[in-house]
Amino acid sequence: GNWNTASGVNSLYSNTTGNWNTALGHRALRLNTTGQKNTALGVRALHSNTSGSEHTVLGNEALRNNRNGSRNTAIGYKAGASSTTGSNNVYIGYRAGDNTTYANRSNKLVIANGNTLDDELISGSFSEHVVDINGQLNVQGQLTTVSMNIDGLLNAQSVAMTSDARLKKDIKPLTHA
Repeated sequence: GNWNTASGVNSLYSNTTGNWNTALGHRALRLNTTGQKNTALGVRALHSNTSGSEHTVLGNEALRNNRNGSRNTAIGYKAGASSTTGSNNVYIGYRAGDNTTYANRSNKLVIANGNTLDDELISGSFSEHVVDINGQLNVQGQLTTVSMNIDGLLNAQSVAMTSDARLKKDIKPLTHA
């Protein structure tokens, strides 16, 4: 491989033809052989990656078990550590996404402070364009939406609804009202 940077015992140890990788930490990108454009900072960060490319990983054991997924971002201790083949995921926080739910999943977002589903504050799917918030949502400014589904209680301090006659057609008076 060419244009690689490695610092740490056994970092980029198995690399053969992978290019443009950066591995910093004991066993970071240790099993990488052909993966390219990866950045792994932390002890055992991206340890099992062999051919996956374009990962950005910061944290000890972050994305540790991912073998051949690509384009994942993991920030935090063991963030995404259970992912084995997933691609296009974003894991942020202490052990975010480090459970069997995310082992082989792609296009997921997990922001958490622990490895159980109850520890997740925000999760979502990039492919479905869905975000789930596990808790209360506080909006300090204006909330503008095209469509909203609410499963549960909606509390509002004030609601202002406006109507613009310029946007209406076929206006007729109501009779017998």
